[in-house]
Amino acid sequence: MSVSPELAAVINDLQSADNDVRSRAEKLLNENYIVSNPDEVLLGLAQTSAGAPQEHTRSFALVLLRRLAFQHINAADPTREIWADGVRHETRNAVSSTLLNQLVSEPVPSVRNKLADTLSELAKDTVFRGQRWEELSQALLQCAARPEAQLRESAWRVWSGVSVLLADIEIESLKQLFTKGLEDEDNSVRLAALKALSSIFIDSDKKLRIQLSPLLHPALEVLPPLAAAAAVQPLRSALLTLTTLASSQPSLFEPHLPSLIPFCTTVAQNAAVFPFEVRQPALELLLSVAEGCQAACRRQAKFVEAFVQVCLEWITQRQQGTEWEETDDLDDVPEEEEPSQVGEEYIDRLSMALGGKTILPPAFHLIPNMISSPEWTHRLAGLMAIAAIGEGSYKVLTHELEKVIALVQPTFADPHPRVRYGACHAIGQLCTDFADSLQDAFYDQILRSLGTLLQDPVPRVQAHAAAALVNFFDSPPEIEAFEPYLDELLQRLLTLLTGSQKRYVQEQAITTIATVADAAEGKFGKYYSAVMPILLNVLGTNLTPDFRLMKGKAMECATLISIAVGRETFLPDAARLAELLAAIQREVTEPDDPQISYLIAAWARIAGALGEQFAPYLPAVMPPLLHAAKQKPDLTFAEGDEVDTDAYPDDLEWLKIADQNVGIQTSALEDKCTAVETLVVYANELKEHFAPYALESLEIALPSLKFYFHDGVREAAAHLIPQLSEIAKNTDQLSEEIADTTLGKVVEAIADEADSAYLGTLVATFFKLVSLFGVPNVKPALAQAFIKAVEAQLQEIAEKRKMRVAKHGKAANGDFDVEDLDEVLEEEAGEDQALDEISAAIKVLDPSSGLLMGIGSIKEMSVGPEWQDEE
Repeated sequence: MSVSPELAAVINDLQSADNDVRSRAEKLLNENYIVSNPDEVLLGLAQTSAGAPQEHTRSFALVLLRRLAFQHINAADPTREIWADGVRHETRNAVSSTLLNQLVSEPVPSVRNKLADTLSELAKDTVFRGQRWEELSQALLQCAARPEAQLRESAWRVWSGVSVLLADIEIESLKQLFTKGLEDEDNSVRLAALKALSSIFIDSDKKLRIQLSPLLHPALEVLPPLAAAAAVQPLRSALLTLTTLASSQPSLFEPHLPSLIPFCTTVAQNAAVFPFEVRQPALELLLSVAEGCQAACRRQAKFVEAFVQVCLEWITQRQQGTEWEETDDLDDVPEEEEPSQVGEEYIDRLSMALGGKTILPPAFHLIPNMISSPEWTHRLAGLMAIAAIGEGSYKVLTHELEKVIALVQPTFADPHPRVRYGACHAIGQLCTDFADSLQDAFYDQILRSLGTLLQDPVPRVQAHAAAALVNFFDSPPEIEAFEPYLDELLQRLLTLLTGSQKRYVQEQAITTIATVADAAEGKFGKYYSAVMPILLNVLGTNLTPDFRLMKGKAMECATLISIAVGRETFLPDAARLAELLAAIQREVTEPDDPQISYLIAAWARIAGALGEQFAPYLPAVMPPLLHAAKQKPDLTFAEGDEVDTDAYPDDLEWLKIADQNVGIQTSALEDKCTAVETLVVYANELKEHFAPYALESLEIALPSLKFYFHDGVREAAAHLIPQLSEIAKNTDQLSEEIADTTLGKVVEAIADEADSAYLGTLVATFFKLVSLFGVPNVKPALAQAFIKAVEAQLQEIAEKRKMRVAKHGKAANGDFDVEDLDEVLEEEAGEDQALDEISAAIKVLDPSSGLLMGIGSIKEMSVGPEWQDEE
């Protein structure tokens, strides 16, 4: 059967450059052909892909076939798809046969690749449904043995997409097949075989991985010839494939480290031959192994030394233009050279993976010489490296902070503004990473140095000095230590706010003043009369849209000050500030207005400052707050193994969910989190005055317990639910149905939760609700559901602890490194908290439950105490 002229015309029109023609064709395809005759459509597309004379038409037909085949028959039923449930068995056979024939005959590589991808997707679906596709398996084996390289490549390309087809081959035959593919004379075949090997390693069970592990040697042998030939794209592809495998199965690479380390570091350092797009994945491969095999990599002294040297070299690569210093808008400044960004990221990740004992000696063998270098790029790189390395090296570097401060201190007076900027960056990051000790020990040097740079002639340095002060005052020493410095710091910050010609400097000055106020608390009252009028003036002035962020920061600052100085000092300005916020809120019309999130948080702080006196403002503030709290994440989907992040907005965070790349707008998530946290504040401060909004807020909070995109939302929801339930009970709104639904949703969340720390929070929420409603009012079915849920969770925690003891316990002679102790202790602390909360809840429901004894036994299965003396 050939393609009907009518369908052929639709397929042709779907490729039209004319939007109207294309839209009509799409409507005709979806509303007529797909609904009435999906068999004709899929078979027609397969025949078009095999027989159309135009390359682009064959390629388009394959892409459309793949999309339509897995389209849902009915949007209301996502389990039924056209390929499996909407076309006849004969049609599937005819489509499959047509595509298999095309696999041998298709002459164009790009079309053949799309064909292989289509076959792979259809095969995956076949396997998923428990069926076999013997014809495809035989065809692939035949193609892999053909003399034409393009056919061998296509076979491996299909296998890489559905590696489970390879698992049916006898193990020795499979090894021979892979060896032949990895040693093929054609680069494309070797790369496709490498991807297939990576896929089967990732997808198979432990037994098969062990049997196939000798194949990693020929797999790694793919790399040297590509490097010797300076084959940029093939080498990059091979490195990326191996990095994906190393991220999933790092232990496979452990025996090969002695040869892999010199190869990758040599490539990473060879800028004369390889562009950065190859040098970066070479180092990423090593880093992925290090993050999964910490102990083995710590034993490789040459590895850390070479890795650190490459990173430091990359960090020196900086933009040299004048835009950095002269810009009026930080968003307009070109980003730093990619190597410098990656170098900072990688040395940070290596530090986190291997710890200070391993990374600090080679790093600080080089950094002091960099900071004393005549080249400003090297001095800056040394400072940026210190900033990047601190968190992961915390334990060791804590005892060397005096030396680090002595190294950084002179750079505050460096002749180059970029280096002075770097000094601010380094000290700010150290204030964050060593907040429990740095500020207490070195507050004088830090505050004097940063205070001096608030008067720097370069605005970028002024702003960054102010930003570093935020880091300092986020975890300040005792007020008595920093109070003597406040007069000078506030005077200079106000000078920046009122006198700078750079808006970004003014915005940063406001943020820093807010942080200082938060730290100084009542001591800030001395400066209230000087600061608050300026902020109210900013909020009351009709400024252009460019100043919306500044207004938002002014809201934040004014309301933080209101909390710091207390109700009595703030009360005379409370009504004026509330009027200004209400006026701004009425003017906000654009959904991406940065003032929205600031408004929500500002109202919450005013509520905290005024308490029940805030109640009259609720009608104005609640509608936008509830709207923000109800927001669902805006998801973006991207195809392929890698995501080209440059092609998408910067504020997307990419996650891998069910083999799909999913981008989530982080700003929207933060806004939702702020909104739910604000509901917690209102419910806590206003009590019964919040009653008109209690039930609507409860409807938001209950599903938020399982809002897996943001932990802060879930935490806030867990705290909010008991508060709202108490308000509803005290105002006669809590019906039996609402109480049962609330308990049921919490129990459901408990049953599904995988994070032990948050599990404890959920069980605590359940306990509070039971205490509020009364044990006799808890339906037996709900109590039984809770017991069943926590029993399953207890079994899960017990299994985790057994595995941890088997792996890390002293009695098992586990390969345990002291650097891993913190992670183990953190995991066990979260589990212990959950166990305590579960015990408390069970005692209320059933004091004689046998689970209570089991909880005690589980708590005894602990690794941490065995290793405490090793710290």
